[in-house]
Amino acid sequence: MGVNCGSSRSNSVPDVSNLQFPSLQTCDFEMQRIIGIENYSQVRLARLHGQPVAVKVMNKALLYCQKQVQHVLAEKQVLRLLCSPFVVSLWARVRTRWTCFV
Repeated sequence: MGVNCGSSRSNSVPDVSNLQFPSLQTCDFEMQRIIGIENYSQVRLARLHGQPVAVKVMNKALLYCQKQVQHVLAEKQVLRLLCSPFVVSLWARVRTRWTCFV
């Protein structure tokens, strides 16, 4: 069963292709439990406008210290290009002075 981006998807995969959040802020997310941890980030379960989402929270200082900036930029580009029910989709990113939320 393939997925065609931009067209209707099966009921098991929510259609998020038309959702846009141009002005998200950190206060829009209701952060819940941690579901994964990396060297410079953690993935948290959160709610955005009542919908469950996974949010990757990255510490900017650690990104620079561990020289992971290019890695994160490449990850962002790959997530934007991919359209698969088996890979998470990049909806938006929110930045503060110290933290990036993807």
